[in-house]
Amino acid sequence: MLIGQFCEYDGQSRGRIKRGLVVADVAKEAAERAAAMCRDRFNVCPDIVIEGNTDFKLTYVRSHLHHILFELLKNSARAVVDQHLGATGAERRKRLRLSSKGHLGSNGLPPVHVVIAGGKEDCVVKVSDEGGGIPRSGLAKIWSYQYTTAADDDKAKTAQEQTFRDNFYGVGYGLPIARVFARYFGGELKIISTEGWGTDAYIYINRLESAALEVLPD
Repeated sequence: MLIGQFCEYDGQSRGRIKRGLVVADVAKEAAERAAAMCRDRFNVCPDIVIEGNTDFKLTYVRSHLHHILFELLKNSARAVVDQHLGATGAERRKRLRLSSKGHLGSNGLPPVHVVIAGGKEDCVVKVSDEGGGIPRSGLAKIWSYQYTTAADDDKAKTAQEQTFRDNFYGVGYGLPIARVFARYFGGELKIISTEGWGTDAYIYINRLESAALEVLPD
């Protein structure tokens, strides 16, 4: 089935494909949600900077794009806080001195960057952080439905805390489902890690309606 056959012309349903979807607007909503969750957990959050072609529009499912961006931004924000506020003393000063060549955000943390670009074939959204990256041996695990980033000793004391913990750290469905959404109409989600520095995530969204087939997960 073609992507154009799903199009919702009135734009009222968040679960259907919408024409003229402004990517930056969805990124802003996802950033605000991720930042609020990060502040609830750590009382601080790195700035999230949205840049590039902020007027770019495409045809896509708004809720799918929101989920993908939210998962990436939530993970990036947490990683930055863990990397820079988790260190103490000289090690923390060293990390902050090296980070962003001194271009820190309003809260003293290196910002998370969202770059939007529109090519002929794809809209590409890059989410970059300086959260220390992922070891090469652990990259395959992030796509596992059993994987969580929570530490073993980070136990929830109440059902409410457990729900928050699951939403914030993930219980194995955040990134895997994000990749399913990205691939649904011929797109892709790729994670590139620089261990010791940070992570770059690339969302590829197919712009060619005639070629964007509905790709069902295996």
